[in-house]
Amino acid sequence: MTTALLPTGFRDRLPPFADAAARLEAAALAAAYAYGYERADPALAEFEAGLAGRLKAARAQDAVRFVDPVSQATLAIRPDMTAQIGRIAATRMGHHPRPVRLSYAGPVLKLRASQLAPEREL
Repeated sequence: MTTALLPTGFRDRLPPFADAAARLEAAALAAAYAYGYERADPALAEFEAGLAGRLKAARAQDAVRFVDPVSQATLAIRPDMTAQIGRIAATRMGHHPRPVRLSYAGPVLKLRASQLAPEREL
């Protein structure tokens, strides 16, 4: 009997593919920086109520939720980073001149995958 090491929709990234992906991400962020985009790195998880309010209904259903043992509040792992970047631009960077030009890259996690896109960790 074989036991799966990873849940469906998840994969390990090994050399040389992990190295190539890291170089591609660095090159894309460097190109954005060259055009005046500053790097933002939002938290992996945040309060579910706030994140769900900024996500479209379909994406809010994709969020993996859990109870934070410290605050006892429901947290969600981001299924998309765009809503978090919007929150950062509107609140934490509200004093910056407009338009705010931000670049970002990082992992996202979906609760469910589709048949066309079976990955859950992107």
